[in-house]
Amino acid sequence: MFNNLILNSIQAIRDDDAGSINIRIEDGIDEITIEVEDSGVGITDELLYKIFDPLFTTKQQESVLVLLV
Repeated sequence: MFNNLILNSIQAIRDDDAGSINIRIEDGIDEITIEVEDSGVGITDELLYKIFDPLFTTKQQESVLVLLV
């Protein structure tokens, strides 16, 4: 899952941009929080509500690997 998340971050950064990916891990008492932030182009407000739909993508369809957690 993290591999795909980081790969998506890399792909979101434009080729002409130096870009950055920041990963922050916070260890709580009963939970662990992991945040991944990139300087990529992001997603429009019109598509934001769809990001948790299975198989949703803004990429050209080639092949899809689904990982439901």
